[in-house]
Amino acid sequence: MNDTKAWWIGFFLIVFFILMSELIVVFREYVYSRLGLSRNLVLSLLWILPIISSFVVVFLSKKNRVLKGLSLIFILSFLGPLTHFITGQFGVVIDFSSLSGLKVTFSIYLVLSSLTIGFGTFVGMLVKKGDS
Repeated sequence: MNDTKAWWIGFFLIVFFILMSELIVVFREYVYSRLGLSRNLVLSLLWILPIISSFVVVFLSKKNRVLKGLSLIFILSFLGPLTHFITGQFGVVIDFSSLSGLKVTFSIYLVLSSLTIGFGTFVGMLVKKGDS
């Protein structure tokens, strides 16, 4: 597999993560309680997807692995808050719904994506190094 395909797989996993997290935000707590789930637990577990996406990019890439894996931080940090902001503009009740809220969600996404994607990149490099 070439590096471009590997990066696009990671990109689409990030997009899937963003769409699923916004869907989870749209549904109220009672939907999850009826299914016997905790909404916060589902949202927390969903943050495993950025780890997997960066791991896949690093593991499948041949050149510039770390750079390609860490580039997903910027994708998630910009698309996540933008999607959250647009969801609020469509009338969905969300936290941090104004332009100042966009700044707050950008900061949150930047920190969390740096941690998760950084971790996935690190693990991908460890596994790839052991594989060589």
